[in-house]
Amino acid sequence: MRPEPDATKLVKLLEKAGKNAWSFPLIKFLPGKDLHKLPKIIRKLNAGSLVFILSKQVIFYISLFIKKKIYWPKNINYYAIGKNTALEMYKFTGIQPKYPKTHETSEMLIKFFELKSISKKQALILKGNRSRSVLSNFLKIRKTNISFCQCYKRIFKQHITSYDIEKWKIIGIKTLVVTSSDILKRLFFLFSSTNNKKWLLKCNILVVSERLAKLAFKIGWKTVKIAKNANNKTLFKEILSNNF
Repeated sequence: MRPEPDATKLVKLLEKAGKNAWSFPLIKFLPGKDLHKLPKIIRKLNAGSLVFILSKQVIFYISLFIKKKIYWPKNINYYAIGKNTALEMYKFTGIQPKYPKTHETSEMLIKFFELKSISKKQALILKGNRSRSVLSNFLKIRKTNISFCQCYKRIFKQHITSYDIEKWKIIGIKTLVVTSSDILKRLFFLFSSTNNKKWLLKCNILVVSERLAKLAFKIGWKTVKIAKNANNKTLFKEILSNNF
């Protein structure tokens, strides 16, 4: 269920290990509406400001669509949602953001965040169009001056055909890999018939946080496993170790 190109890469890993796997992303990404503003926004940040990078898609679209080189000040504190995002930022800018070593979620980023005096500091959140408000709410409570830059946007798949569902059943799909709450809710919504929903809820589901696991149980899944990270290497190991 995860977006491309990660979905296809994970499928190839599983097929090499002898597993039947199928890529079926429910979300695709497009450039965000604020990309052209980013160079100017960065220039206005003061020393000691905070920059939060909430997805590796942020870096992908910045590098792809901003032709003019951005100056990334080194006297600013950079934070990434997780290891993969931090690595992409380093490859693109040479700057190594700090990041939580556990789950790649806003909650973990907040726990990891160094809670020094941040009142009245500038904070820039680089995000998508449907990013959660956990981090921004946290910063607002601490009276941080927040600005946002929508670097990419998510577009949801509008339907799943009966042919798609039958194909999943024929090839023996029994485990679903879901990496966001939007994908999880969209998946359940797109399975319209009662019989298909029953089949869906009998599948194992692999998610990437406690929050997603709770949501999956609430919707009706019975067998829910949690991977430590959302990267393909971790998901691959989790699928094999659970004998999905």
